[in-house]
Amino acid sequence: MSSSDTFSGKPPNDYQEVLYWRITERTNRILVMNLLSIPLGLIFGLVFFFFIRIFGAKPRYGVFWKGLMFYATAPGYAFPRNQYLIVSLAPMVSLSLLACLSILLQAGTVYVWLWAIWAMTNGSGTIGDLWITAVALRYPEYAYIIDERDGMRVLLPKSEIG
Repeated sequence: MSSSDTFSGKPPNDYQEVLYWRITERTNRILVMNLLSIPLGLIFGLVFFFFIRIFGAKPRYGVFWKGLMFYATAPGYAFPRNQYLIVSLAPMVSLSLLACLSILLQAGTVYVWLWAIWAMTNGSGTIGDLWITAVALRYPEYAYIIDERDGMRVLLPKSEIG
């Protein structure tokens, strides 16, 4: 596969979908997600936008009212699994590091508490990203993943499916 194929947003022709996992498939998933997360809003969206764009996808944001959750997605774009992992974990990692740095720089001020609350909100709000990352890690690194509004599609070579 050439390097231009890697960033085309399309899986190789010999790949077939093996999973269509959806958070909304079960009511308890939605409940758990909403109990464990607080939407991160604009900051989350900006960081996510940056990381999706570096791989060539065009992100879209919205609110999934049925699940009472905010989402960011790249409709129809197939990421190689490891790129998908970077995209799904980047907001949590980068925003957590920013919060920790801010706490260190503002030690001894009242702003430390604001940064700590923001860091906790960010951390708890990434439960969906962590959950979907755990699902993605079940598949080999050569899998392709298409991000969906409320889940993902996993594709593997047809020869491996049988």
